[in-house]
Amino acid sequence: MLKKIITWCLLILFALPLPAMASFVDDVKAFEAKYPEIYGSIDPALATKMELYLEDVVVYVVNHYDATNDMNVQIKNAVASVLLTGETYKNDLMPFLMEQAAEQDSYRTQLLEMQAIVRTEALARIAAQNSSGGSSGGSSGGGGGGATTPDPTSLVANEVKKQLADGNETILINIAAGTPSVTISVATLKSIADAGKELEINIAGVTFRIPAQTLNLAAGSTLAISARALDTTQTAAAAQNLNNGQSIVGLVYELNNATAANPQGIEFQKPLTIVLSYAGANVPANSDLDVYSLNENTGQWEAMHGTIDATDQTISFTTTHFSKYAILATPTLSAGNFIDLPASHWAFADVDQMVAMDLVKGVSATEFAPERNITRAEFSALLTRALGITPGIQLTGKFIDVPASEWYFSTVTAAAEAGLVSGYTSDTFGPNDPITREQMAVMISRALGYQGKNPALTDVNAGLQSFTDQPQISSWALQGVAAAVDQGIIKGRTTTLFAPLEQATRAEAAVMILRMYNL
Repeated sequence: MLKKIITWCLLILFALPLPAMASFVDDVKAFEAKYPEIYGSIDPALATKMELYLEDVVVYVVNHYDATNDMNVQIKNAVASVLLTGETYKNDLMPFLMEQAAEQDSYRTQLLEMQAIVRTEALARIAAQNSSGGSSGGSSGGGGGGATTPDPTSLVANEVKKQLADGNETILINIAAGTPSVTISVATLKSIADAGKELEINIAGVTFRIPAQTLNLAAGSTLAISARALDTTQTAAAAQNLNNGQSIVGLVYELNNATAANPQGIEFQKPLTIVLSYAGANVPANSDLDVYSLNENTGQWEAMHGTIDATDQTISFTTTHFSKYAILATPTLSAGNFIDLPASHWAFADVDQMVAMDLVKGVSATEFAPERNITRAEFSALLTRALGITPGIQLTGKFIDVPASEWYFSTVTAAAEAGLVSGYTSDTFGPNDPITREQMAVMISRALGYQGKNPALTDVNAGLQSFTDQPQISSWALQGVAAAVDQGIIKGRTTTLFAPLEQATRAEAAVMILRMYNL
């Protein structure tokens, strides 16, 4: 008898008409004021937060949503589901809730809260739909990195949850054409990182592949990524500093991850991969393609030394921060262009490769100056280019003789931050001093360590015994010289002379960098 009374009470309670809505947005705002603990912090106009749930009581999963505002809501601890529509969600939902309440009296309060949650979700999504005038895509397939095109004005949390539940190895989010950005909460990023998954985001023709370890952002932060193609005027301005007959292939992209809290953007602790496409673009004959980054400090384009996929017509590269990027075509060069570097020169073949890779350049179009000394700043720049280290967006000067106004500020500072170089003292670097062979060997050794390739030497003297001038090698440089010699990167000037204090030449620097690069 008691059960029947409760059931009829619930029927009367749930059958009470809901207040008329002035508008969806107004109704959602009114609900927020009445039930703040359930409503959370949703923005009803934009519906940017869609992770409403009552833990251990109800979990809804939006499996389908389109221009008709249909939603399929799955109720935890219940085998059934209810289809909500923008016009009839009250009629569809009420019988389901009353049926569940009749089955278990203890569900009464829980179901009232559940009704509030589901109704708020429906209203907020409809408000966002009406304000945007568009529609969002369907659901993804499972297991192999299926994707959806979510409403760009809403959080992608639900799609991420679905793909994680499906066991996708890569969480793939495609942002609709015409929408240049996406924002993801730290909670969603953490769920991906905790699952050890990679996040792939496609925006405006640019692909971002973010490994799990890169997703651990500071508590409370969000990941905001945008990609936009520069217009004709901006592209023309960016093209002013192209070198060696270079030309832009396709579009110039400005990538950004700035937020109100981080107006200069976040610098990632670990590299992420970016993929640009040149499909359909005009590629000049007899040219080499690579992605270049525009150094805002110097105005120069710097090669990213990306990986070309000729089948997909894409180039991928890694970076820790965002900038302006473009695929550039460079006329195929060779050391044969230099009149001072004949084919008989001992370094010709290696310099030829380095020139083709755009890692070294001549001092002019026809001269390489192979025997000229190379400065500490020049070698630092060469080393960072070869390692693909791009200067960060928030560099702090480390040396008083490396001012921000100099061309080498960003590369020397980036090399120092990466642990590749150190100064004569804690605040002096000597950027314009010619680099010595032992200094160069130490920097090379540190670069090996940066790549995880440094050999474990049990006896640093063993590989240096053939050099009669071994005692001249500085004690601080002994370990680094031994490592570089052990790996075959640096050799003696003769079989018996290492010449540690002699100044290194441009030819020697090019050869050693290539040996390190190919290791």
